[in-house]
Amino acid sequence: MENVAVEGAHGESDFRLAHYAYDNCKTNYDREYLFQWAEMDSNIHRQALAQVTAKAGCLVTNPACKLEVPTEPYHPEYF
Repeated sequence: MENVAVEGAHGESDFRLAHYAYDNCKTNYDREYLFQWAEMDSNIHRQALAQVTAKAGCLVTNPACKLEVPTEPYHPEYF
């Protein structure tokens, strides 16, 4: 929703919890964006996928269904 629509619906014009971040007037922002980054080692991912595919139809309660994917060395590729 745009700020104007929210202001009309709730009667508020200032949605910030604080007027400034870090007690500095140069950080007076009206928006905050969250960026979430993930990392993955494609070799580990491929090995896990191969094992899951090979053990298709296996029940979780069966000890033979346990995946054995080495996670070291870990070389993440950032996306």
